[in-house]
Amino acid sequence: MKQFMTGMILPLILMASACGTTEPLPSDGRLTGVWVHETTGTDTIDFDAHARSDKNAFELKRKPGSLKAGPYWYEVKGDSIQVHWWLSSAMAETYAFKLSADGRSFRIGAFVPFVEGQTVHTFKKIK
Repeated sequence: MKQFMTGMILPLILMASACGTTEPLPSDGRLTGVWVHETTGTDTIDFDAHARSDKNAFELKRKPGSLKAGPYWYEVKGDSIQVHWWLSSAMAETYAFKLSADGRSFRIGAFVPFVEGQTVHTFKKIK
């Protein structure tokens, strides 16, 4: 009976350890990957473009002629994100931010006009 119990418990322990929760946002606050806007399908946020920067940064890529494309600094603080466009002299502004539990999408406040009248936008990880 003892061998049977050991044989049953060991696989359960291994399965439980493999299913442990992971923190989608690294402890240093840096996001990674390339993310596409769920509605437009063209606006992308590339966190890997400035991976060597000493600050958390991303590149917003938009179709030609769109406003505020280019590099941004950011800092995630709980359920918000501070965003600063590198080409602006204005201070960083704070927007709502929520990374999904599985780390495959995030919702962010409208720091640029992606879709008229929409105040929160969803981006899905593509890379």
